[in-house]
Amino acid sequence: MKGTLAPHQEVADIWTSLFKMQFNMPYLFQGSRDGKAIKDMLKLGLSPGEISELALAAWNAPQTPKFWRCNYKSKTLSDFAQNLNLIRIEVHQMKPRNQGAF
Repeated sequence: MKGTLAPHQEVADIWTSLFKMQFNMPYLFQGSRDGKAIKDMLKLGLSPGEISELALAAWNAPQTPKFWRCNYKSKTLSDFAQNLNLIRIEVHQMKPRNQGAF
């Protein structure tokens, strides 16, 4: 399947693209640290689409203490991966009750 990105590279490409659109500056990829974070999230069974959807939701969370991790621990891949479950909880709290979880 020539031309198809590996999931790891797909996450890196999507993250850097979304980061640029969201924050109007390039994401400074931190080599092995960010690479390990991507690998860890993929091992948990998250797809590149789920990771990017969760990141966008976190980046657009209300600026309140209730969403502290979304506001302050979702901007780098390594922080995002380390706080993944807590970010998922905060994002889930923003959704109407009838929507699914990440």
